Amino acid sequence: MIKGRIIKAIAGFYYVHSEDLLLTCKARGVFKKKGISPLVGDIVSVSRQGMQEGIIEAIDPRKNEIIRPKIANIDQVALVFSLASPQTSLFQIDKMLAMTKWNQLPAIMLLTKIDLMTAQTYYHHLLSVYQPLGYKVLGIDSLHDQGIKDVKKELMDHQTVLSGESGVGKSTLLKKLLPNSGAIAGSVSEATQRGKHTTTFVQLYPFEGGYLADTPGFSQFDLYLEDLTTMQKLFVEIYDVGQSCLYRGCLHEMEDGCQVRQAVEQKAIASTRYENYLQLLQENKEWKARRY
Repeated sequence: MIKGRIIKAIAGFYYVHSEDLLLTCKARGVFKKKGISPLVGDIVSVSRQGMQEGIIEAIDPRKNEIIRPKIANIDQVALVFSLASPQTSLFQIDKMLAMTKWNQLPAIMLLTKIDLMTAQTYYHHLLSVYQPLGYKVLGIDSLHDQGIKDVKKELMDHQTVLSGESGVGKSTLLKKLLPNSGAIAGSVSEATQRGKHTTTFVQLYPFEGGYLADTPGFSQFDLYLEDLTTMQKLFVEIYDVGQSCLYRGCLHEMEDGCQVRQAVEQKAIASTRYENYLQLLQENKEWKARRY
């Protein structure tokens, strides 16, 4: 029996990596009967069938599991944001950070295209907002290797999901980190300033004692929560200050005695973070109204 990790899944075939071996596998029918689907990132036991094929016999218990993208056993998420051409919006940044928090995964912020003149103001603004919140923020220029060593250090010995919208430079970064991976660098439309999609499925690449997961750049992260009070827990500074609010269950909108609103007025909480929290809260209210 061979122990390995699923690094790619396409049309019912699972590609299992074990040291220097890569096996194309099918899963036993018993998994389907039990309602279990093998995921990229799963540690599996494989019975070998010939030189390059095998059957997945067992799946180890998962450390964690992300629904979208579908992947298991992840240590951290490296979120790739573009400082310019196109510039990732603050709302999208906060939405993706909230999503990683909801999945109980630490996030690293990788800010691409730092070499562009138009990127500097935005870069320093993001540093001032997110570093005090405990996020690791790295500015990188993949084309000239700026910041690449720092990125490698953060990813070493970890299972990391590399995620970002199309056109932010994710595939270019992946090619720099893994020049033999076969990742395709996307381009950006001059007319729309939107990227052309390059990644179409989740794939793991062995990297520095761990794995890197390339996830589709066009994935939309939907953050819908049954309990509206959960949203503030995804914004660490809002949750911490909110513990002192007059009313339990305060959503920090227009309630009397709201300490969060006061902190925003005093600039102790970034107004952009608060506004994005309110927008996500409103989206959840509208979602719940449609459901019920």
